[in-house]
Parts: sequence; C-alpha cells; structure tokens
Amino acid sequence: MVVLLFRKWEFSYQTAWITLNFNSKPMKLDSVKRIMSFDKANASICDKNGKLLLACNSCWVAGPDNNILENGGGLNPIGPLVPPVFRDFCRDSISGLPLTQSILILPNPRGDSTYYIFHTNARQHFYPPISPNNWTVIAAPTYISIADMRINKIVKKNHPILDDSIFVCKMAVKHKNKRDWWVLMPMMNQNRYVRFLLAPDTVIGPSYQEIGDVNSIDGILSGQACFSHDGKHYVKTDLANQIFLFDFDRETGLLSNYRKMTLPEIYDTGCAFSPSNRYLYISTAYHIYQYDMQDPNIESSRMTVAEFDGFQANDSSFPTYFWQMLLGPDCRIYMNCSGGNPRHLHVIANPDRRGPECTVLQHSIRLSSTNNNTIPNIPQFRIDEPWPCDSSAVVSTPGIFEIPLSLSPNPVSDELQIGYDLRGDYQHSVAEVWDMQGRLMVRQPLDSYQNRTSLSTRDWLPGIYAVRIVQYGRVLAWDKVVKR
Repeated sequence: MVVLLFRKWEFSYQTAWITLNFNSKPMKLDSVKRIMSFDKANASICDKNGKLLLACNSCWVAGPDNNILENGGGLNPIGPLVPPVFRDFCRDSISGLPLTQSILILPNPRGDSTYYIFHTNARQHFYPPISPNNWTVIAAPTYISIADMRINKIVKKNHPILDDSIFVCKMAVKHKNKRDWWVLMPMMNQNRYVRFLLAPDTVIGPSYQEIGDVNSIDGILSGQACFSHDGKHYVKTDLANQIFLFDFDRETGLLSNYRKMTLPEIYDTGCAFSPSNRYLYISTAYHIYQYDMQDPNIESSRMTVAEFDGFQANDSSFPTYFWQMLLGPDCRIYMNCSGGNPRHLHVIANPDRRGPECTVLQHSIRLSSTNNNTIPNIPQFRIDEPWPCDSSAVVSTPGIFEIPLSLSPNPVSDELQIGYDLRGDYQHSVAEVWDMQGRLMVRQPLDSYQNRTSLSTRDWLPGIYAVRIVQYGRVLAWDKVVKR
C-alpha cells in the first residue's frame, strides 16, 4: 500500500503559508493565507488520501481547516525556566519555537485516527559563575499531546515524558513489527541516547543507551538527525560534534557500530540518505558532500557534489546557505537554507547517482514568501515498502535540460566541442567539468551570443567526466563525456 501521510510539506513565515504539494505530478507550490507561522519547529501529517490533517509549530496545533484545533493552543507551557526571549514565540499563538527537529507527529499504531505529538520546550541553562547574562538555551522538557481526529480535538496535552535535556535532533523510525514506532533523541553533554516506543495507545520509556562520544552542547540547534530508509543506519550531525554514524536495530531500538567522521569546515549541517540508501548526503553552509555507504571506508568515500555559489536574491538580505535536508515523495532531496529567512529551497535531483551526476540544483525553488529556516520534521512512512518514494512523480525536473547541450567528439582525445543555446534568460552562464571524484576541473564563462565553445582535454586523465551548463548555481543541462 502506498502511504500518503507525508504528501504535503508546510513552510511559512508570519502568516503566509507555502505548501509543497506532492499530490500533484510534478510537485507544485500552493500559497494560502493562514494564521499559523513556523519558526524552526515544524511537523505535519496527512491522512491516507494525502490531505493535510495536522500541522504543529510547537506552540499550537492546526487542523484540516488550517485553524487552531479545539484545545490545540498552549503547547509547551510558559514557565519560569523558559528563557525570556522564548516566551514571546508562543504568546501570540501564531509564531513557533526556533528549535530544529523538536517536534514529531506519529499515528497511533492502533490505527484509530488518533495521533501522538512529541514536542520539546526550551529552558534556560546557566553556566558558572552564575549570572543573569551567563546562560544558553537547552531543549527540555519533552511532552506528548494527543489529537483525536474523529472529533478534531486535542484530548491530552503537555503530558511530560522526559525532564532531561536533549540535543533536539528528534527522529522516529518504524519498529521491525511494522506497527510501532521508535523515537530516538541524543542527550545533551552526554554520550547517552534516550528512546521511547510508541505502541497502541501507550508510550513506553524512557530507555537509555550509552554509546560513542559526548554530544557537546556547543552544537545544539545547528544540526540534524536522520535514519536510512530501511532503518538500518542512524546519523546525527552538527557543527561541533561533526558526524556520528551508527547501525540501528529496529527490533531492540539499540544503536551499534559507532563511527565518527569529521568535516573539512565547521558550519550548520544537515543529512539525508538517497532512496536506495546507497549514498549519505551531509551539508555544511558552503558544501554538500556525498558518502558511499557501500564503501568499506565510508569516510574516505566523501565526494564534494556542490559548492555554494554565493547566491542572494535581490529582494533578500540573506544568502541561501545549505542546511537541512529531507527526501521527498518524488525521490528528490529538498533542502532549506540557514541564516535569516531566504525564500528559496535547494534540490538534489538524482540522489542515487554518484558524484556530480546527482545534480544539485541550488536555490532552484523560489517560494512565494520568505521561509524562516524551516523544513518539516517527517519520518519515513514507507520504510517497509519496496521503495521509499515514487520517482514517477517527477514529470519534469525544473532546472534540468532547460537548454540543448551537445558534446563532441565523445569519446574525446584532445579537444571537446560544447554546443549550447543560451538565447532568452540564460545569460551569465558557465560551463563546468567535474571528475567522478567530485573535483571541479574547469569553470569557463560562456558567451550567450555564441552557440559553441571548446575545451582542451589533453591534460585530462582517462575516465568519465560530467559537463554542466550552470547559471547562478542552477543546472540548465548536463551530460557525460569519456576521455580516452
């Protein structure tokens, strides 16, 4: 059975909502004026027909009519330990908490139209020596609230399940029994992970496991956690702790085979697996890296597949840096931006292809309003199906083959002729050549009044190369060439 519970993704800033609607082929953008706003806390779920059922920003819950659900306000109660700057995020009932991956919405395994909302609040944490100004934000406590969609009402709210501080990075995966759900969260400043089991009508836990290195507080709010689509691997990445990679047992909920991988730079990070689970993608603000999960030495397989092109829209004061990722129902990976509230999303169009052939389309989706660094926190609902997504949903891929491209001769020996047509809105384009290790070999500006250029290939090593025509980071066309 094809599961449609994640067919609509919600984005917004203030009162302008943008929906990525995957019920359409190809995906389309819907714009609706609604009263809910998202900051970084963002979760939603659809019914079995792909219709939006619930959305939550960790302050309140919206129902199918986009209005506040009965008893749906007042999530994460404001108390004396909530940081002063955080108290106003929920006070007007339309904003949202700025805590990444702090919320999840999961269906009751009983299948009775009730849904469990796992949500975490913010708390002040004072450093010694204690002073009014010497504090930071931590994520605690964690609650559950329950929505009964037979009566469109929150029937249980703010029931505490964990008082300890977590690293946020909350993610869920199906139990091996294909019914229940594991919810996994790293603990802050510890090497412990806390897990809960969502079974029919009950939440079992907390249970703890010590493994790997300490999750330093220095990386809080900067990263992302994700499971592979078969549930066999778990990754947590952030700017301070880099990349923690584990195997995962869906029967016991336990992590094993810990590996730590380092990154060449320290920035906000995100993660996602390709549909086949062959490739792991890790983003920093300036680069997107691809790792081959079938390589005996995964860390050594790292390949750079994108370098931030510096794009900043004319109507925005914020660059579109890379950040968090999520595999879409159409088998493409979508990525939000870090810093400020830019109105663009990035796309990895072919995530199961090696190296630059994965085709990163920088800032290729322009939203109708700004987006406050948010992307929905949605688990993989199709984990036990033959494939986690539906590539047939991509009828046309924006940014790919927008212009004609010819490479000759192919294979090539000494000189490559590149044919193109840049008439229209394709000025300021460049030709790029990448090798299969993800290294940029050539970047050459193109004359839009010509239709051909040539590159010397005498010094190229024999092998396969990717040739791309790019405009401001957007791939207009690409193809492969073989060097003899």
